[in-house]
Amino acid sequence: VLHAPKIYSAYEISQSPQRPNAHISGVYLLPYGSVESGANQLVFGSSNVRNSITDAIDTVLGIASDIDREHTAIKSHIDSSIFRRGEGFSDKAKEYLKKILVPNKNDSIETINSFCIFFSYSIDTSRIGTSNIHEVKGAIEAEIDSDIRKAIPYIEKKIRGLKLDDYPFYFFVLPLTQAEGT
Repeated sequence: VLHAPKIYSAYEISQSPQRPNAHISGVYLLPYGSVESGANQLVFGSSNVRNSITDAIDTVLGIASDIDREHTAIKSHIDSSIFRRGEGFSDKAKEYLKKILVPNKNDSIETINSFCIFFSYSIDTSRIGTSNIHEVKGAIEAEIDSDIRKAIPYIEKKIRGLKLDDYPFYFFVLPLTQAEGT
């Protein structure tokens, strides 16, 4: 959706000798011009599944806070693997990444950190009083919309409380009927 190619998966980061303590679900590159932003973005993924929407939000934003504290180690891993060892990247890709990721005082486009938040939670379908498939679908969509709208103030407060409000965030939500049971 964001057209942000993945630089590293969670597995690749977990295998690094400079492995950060943060539980990153991936690192993506969102180049300048991809979204309304005046910068390139190094996007750190945070994901989790919980039954409660607030528990899921607490967990993924807690991971984002850990990533914020560990971003120097994460960038060290990226620098080491891309620019020193060149793992998995063509020379052309390495040059492109180096141009974006290595600070240059002559470059007018900065690179900033941002977060891609993925979470699943259990929706409450007990209030749906119909068995008509079309009505059920509409009722579930209304329930999801209501859950997310109610969660927005909580998310905003949590981001401010964790002092992450200077970062761009991208949220992807996958409601499930039994999140922790699937």
